Amino acid sequence: MSQNQKLPPEDRLTVTKVIGGPGTGKTTAVVGNPELEIDGLFVQHMDEYSLGEQLLVTFTKAGVDEAATRLKKMLGIPKKDLKKQIRTIHSHAYQKMGVENGQLVSWRNKKKWCERHNLEFEYDDGSDDLMGSEGVADGNAFFQINSWLNAHRLGPEDHPECPADWTGHQNLEMLLHDWNTFKEEYDKLEFDDMIEGVVQECVSVLREGGYGDPDIESDREYLETCRWDEDLSPKAIRNHPAFIDEPVMYVDECQDLTYLQWDWYLCQKLACEKVFLGGDDDQAIYGWAGADPEQLLGEEGDVDVLEKTYRIPAQVWSACQACIEQVDVRQDKDIEPVDDEGEFVALSNPYPAQVCEHITESDDTLILFRAKFHIDEFRKTLHDQGIPYKNMSTYNTWNGTVVKMRDILASVWNGETLTADEVKRLIEVADEGMIDASNPGMVKYLVDEPEYEAVDVLDFFKVPSFDQKQFCLWYLDRCGKREADSDLNWYQTNAIAGNLRHGLTDRVPEQVRIGTIHSAKGKEADTVILGTDSTGTILRNMEVDDTEHGAPAYRMTGSTISDEERRVIYVGMSRAKRKLVMAEGLVTPETTLRINAIVSGEQDV
Repeated sequence: MSQNQKLPPEDRLTVTKVIGGPGTGKTTAVVGNPELEIDGLFVQHMDEYSLGEQLLVTFTKAGVDEAATRLKKMLGIPKKDLKKQIRTIHSHAYQKMGVENGQLVSWRNKKKWCERHNLEFEYDDGSDDLMGSEGVADGNAFFQINSWLNAHRLGPEDHPECPADWTGHQNLEMLLHDWNTFKEEYDKLEFDDMIEGVVQECVSVLREGGYGDPDIESDREYLETCRWDEDLSPKAIRNHPAFIDEPVMYVDECQDLTYLQWDWYLCQKLACEKVFLGGDDDQAIYGWAGADPEQLLGEEGDVDVLEKTYRIPAQVWSACQACIEQVDVRQDKDIEPVDDEGEFVALSNPYPAQVCEHITESDDTLILFRAKFHIDEFRKTLHDQGIPYKNMSTYNTWNGTVVKMRDILASVWNGETLTADEVKRLIEVADEGMIDASNPGMVKYLVDEPEYEAVDVLDFFKVPSFDQKQFCLWYLDRCGKREADSDLNWYQTNAIAGNLRHGLTDRVPEQVRIGTIHSAKGKEADTVILGTDSTGTILRNMEVDDTEHGAPAYRMTGSTISDEERRVIYVGMSRAKRKLVMAEGLVTPETTLRINAIVSGEQDV
């Protein structure tokens, strides 16, 4: 063996954990920041390792794109030439397993299988939180449970371990077996199947090579023995297709790696000389998908803690800190907030208008909830209050078509001049029964003036004795009663009507974003509205005792809010750059977390 192969294990591979709180610049530490002219570890190591000898593994495709954009600016290398060195675990497994186009399971494949078993299935982008999906279709619930089992490397017979309830009428274990048969029949793979294949291949290579303790059956425990095997040469296994080719690996967002993904990491690090793990155990929010921050905490290596946040002001940080410090097992961090007091507001069972005042006073607001059905409920308030928004998680009411129609009707509402194209658009969207002509389809050709006064626009329509504002509401009411696939649906016309009534026509959807806490990971805003509404599934899995009336009890003390839920709430809280507004019982007061329990652990009865 060469001298390199005989290096002691502790010298052959070094592991460094870069742990940073929200807004502390974890990505900058690893990748760098071209605007601030800061070189991250990737660039710093180029004196010792070439670009092709370094691999950055990120959690999402968006993370890949952000890292590639930064490195392109710093290194002057085209993004296409960086893509091989910046990957997701899924893309690495896709390439290593030789997966072909069309081999991955699609939404249509799931739909076809569900139809075979008479299971209702709705479109699913895979982002639904297993613990926050109340009332989902049986088919969607099945695939959430299936994904949870895959992430934990468990089989169909282990389904009772999944925290989600199966309410379908068919035998779950039989369905799980049949889904595996279906995939084999049509030669289909799920993302986790690819990663599982890589892990199994790596373990097989190591066992056949005589590395580690052969008597240990558990893959994870066996891989740990390989780490300390003096005969295992990283360079030797880098030559095998199942392992990475680079001696330096950076893995971002490690707190969110599932059990299966962590086993992938344990395999790949054996091929490395240096490993850098980026993440924050406090921001682990994918426990429902199989993530466990204690994997990161338990990994042996040096620890570099980033303790200066460039986002969170003092009052907001005090609330965040009070929440997260109640978690039992975590990396200690002494976070220094930005030099600004900021504002923390706690509202209990607020009126919608109270919350909306905080929304409209800012040009940059995030509204966050635990589950998608909470968003759908609060959207009604936004429509009634006339606040445009962008939906990050469910249906987006305020698309470009709706904004354009709002602007046209705002001109009518305010008695302003309209262009000929704007008048034609009003006519095109209206149904024939609204048009004042014997041949409604020809009316737009009668629009022959370059501009029209608002009051003259009404002449093209069969309008009762209305003024301009009444016309706008009549127009929206009529358009909203048509088929769902028409230009404007009922939700959109209601949203525009509310916007006109409240005089908020100068606002644009980009000023307010609404979504689940999970959809806001990596995002920030001047003002954050955080609903503490929870779900029955979450409460049941935190062992909520029933009240004497048989209804679920509120989570009122720190000891009864799980560490996993605290981390999720903490991520939502820590998005705020200026003001954090926590609203208790905003849409589901019967299943909500008490603010006192979140920030102080005190019982509030």
